[in-house]
Amino acid sequence: MKLFGKNFGNDEKGTITIEFVIWLPFLLLWFVGTAVWFDAYRTRSHAAKVTYTIGDLVSRSEILTLSDIDNLYALEQRMLPRISNGLGLRVTSVEYHDDGAGGLIHSVQWSQTRGSNISPMTDADIDPAEMPIMSPLETVVIVDTYVPYIPMVDWVGITSKTLRTSVINAPRFYPSVTLDNG
Repeated sequence: MKLFGKNFGNDEKGTITIEFVIWLPFLLLWFVGTAVWFDAYRTRSHAAKVTYTIGDLVSRSEILTLSDIDNLYALEQRMLPRISNGLGLRVTSVEYHDDGAGGLIHSVQWSQTRGSNISPMTDADIDPAEMPIMSPLETVVIVDTYVPYIPMVDWVGITSKTLRTSVINAPRFYPSVTLDNG
């Protein structure tokens, strides 16, 4: 008694359907994963461009007011229109000077923040390894942006996080950038 037809081993009916069913999950995973990774890269790239732009604007200033800091935060929001909540901005002036004991240290002259859950920079937050080589009494301006990233799906290896981008600029036309608390 034959359970199957005599050409069962040579019958190719339905093989395309079976191959499609086997490969479809892999193709969907690849497509969705590529979209999520591209979106994460694009968000990080936009955040970096915003940080560089704000850093360049600050480095060209002699005096910043609190209104100027508000305007820089509004610029960040405008340059990242897809992200409505959770943006943050921190602008800090750091001076390299004598510590009184014969050494040189970095210290915060002023620091202003805008946005959610960001604290002003303190002397303890300065990592000397991240600072450029500076002369005594030289100042730099550090601009940090905080951009939340929430992926479309979290099962492709990227989870929700806040992207912090930092740029350090020397003042371009003045010895330092001062803050007018006025």
